[in-house]
Amino acid sequence: MDLGRISSGTRAQISHLARRCMRSHSTHYREQNCVRAHETAFRNADDLMDPRVSVLLNKSFDGLPPCLLIVCELDPVRDDSYGMVKKCRNNAKTIFYLAYQEALDKAGVKTKLTLIRGIIHPFFSFPGIYRNASGQMINAVQEFMASL
Repeated sequence: MDLGRISSGTRAQISHLARRCMRSHSTHYREQNCVRAHETAFRNADDLMDPRVSVLLNKSFDGLPPCLLIVCELDPVRDDSYGMVKKCRNNAKTIFYLAYQEALDKAGVKTKLTLIRGIIHPFFSFPGIYRNASGQMINAVQEFMASL
């Protein structure tokens, strides 16, 4: 799949969701509506290797727009993402590169990872309850878009 062609004209991408489903999702994944959706979407095991299922299965990430990745500290999906992590030390801070961010970096795509500390995955659905975290996310998006 030619992601560069598909995304032509797109100014930026902002991701708050994990790129694939793994063991840390096993409890939620067994929910009946998830099972039904999975059975409808995937006819056989070969479908799971289709790049349209997971962006990470693409061979090239050239030509994609800049990407802001938003990850929550207290999120089962976060553990999933960090299982695909490459850690490095830079200026005494630990920087985590998600597999998608790493693929984009290798393709020369501008990326930024924002970790919202002390918060759960669906916080963005409850801005009245999680005002501070919602504000952090809005600021991250505004700063990222302004940097383009």
